[in-house]
Amino acid sequence: MALKEWNGDKILATSQRATDAGLNKVAAMIVRDAADPRNCPVGITGQLARSISYARPVTRGKRRLTEIGFLGGNDKAFYRYAMAMERGRAPGKGVPPGTLNLWVRRKLGITDEKEVRSVAYLISRSIKRHGIKGRHFMYNAFTRYARKLPAEIARYHKAMLKGLK
Repeated sequence: MALKEWNGDKILATSQRATDAGLNKVAAMIVRDAADPRNCPVGITGQLARSISYARPVTRGKRRLTEIGFLGGNDKAFYRYAMAMERGRAPGKGVPPGTLNLWVRRKLGITDEKEVRSVAYLISRSIKRHGIKGRHFMYNAFTRYARKLPAEIARYHKAMLKGLK
């Protein structure tokens, strides 16, 4: 591509916009896939799927990055839950039965309070003995779409630089 005159600032700005557009496109694909109920544990409230998001691209050093993750939940307990669902939980420590009560009521349809506590205790004991298998919904979504990033950025670069001729 031959330019009639050098306009470096305009080319760099256009290149930056193209890179951001490519990052945003692939980040949106990753978030959509990770938050899909077929991949992400729905839980009781659906908060985990709603918390998966991405931030605007930023420059760190010479790299252009965007954050993808659990950006909607900001408390420590929620983050531990999200990580347990993503990576799993090793045997050895149960979940406090009180936190399972609502899940037992809604997911299993048990209404008797004594039975709710009993089932929550049994589930917690099972988690303590066997752990929780990770769902890897974020990792799987990232690996499915990350390889598309160079092609998406190149496509946006080509389209935007075409307009500079």
